[in-house]
Amino acid sequence: MTSMDSVGGPGTGTQTTRFASRSDLVDEVAVVPPVSRALGTTTVTSAAGLSLTTTATHTYDGQRRLMSTQVVTTPIPVIGSLTTITTFSSWDASGRPTAGAATGAGGSTVTISYDNTNRTVTQNTGPNTCTQTYDQNGIIIREVCTGTTASTTVVTVNSTQQVCK
Repeated sequence: MTSMDSVGGPGTGTQTTRFASRSDLVDEVAVVPPVSRALGTTTVTSAAGLSLTTTATHTYDGQRRLMSTQVVTTPIPVIGSLTTITTFSSWDASGRPTAGAATGAGGSTVTISYDNTNRTVTQNTGPNTCTQTYDQNGIIIREVCTGTTASTTVVTVNSTQQVCK
């Protein structure tokens, strides 16, 4: 993917998402914005002379609802790495999380709302609000954040693969 970020400028990246089964991958986009079914995702992003690796690992309950996400980003200048764990406590009718708490980086309450018509998800974490917009295939194409670190990122997907159930 290539991106243009209002803070970091142009960037490139690769994203690898791991699933337990092909069915989980297909089921993710039963609703857009998608419901999470991935075991985890590793993203390597290069922008503004930095290369960062972000690894997200997810856990689920018996109803296939996302219970927690651990995100580790490395290398972070001066501190080495940053780990944040978000634990969810409420979900919408599609099984997408709507509330939780984040630990690390100060910790805060998390609220999430979904707009299926406009294919957006808005997440409030402490003083920050980020709205992500998805295309019809459930791929993120834009993120706008306000608060402590305001930014706008536009993503151009360079390649995809079709998967059939």
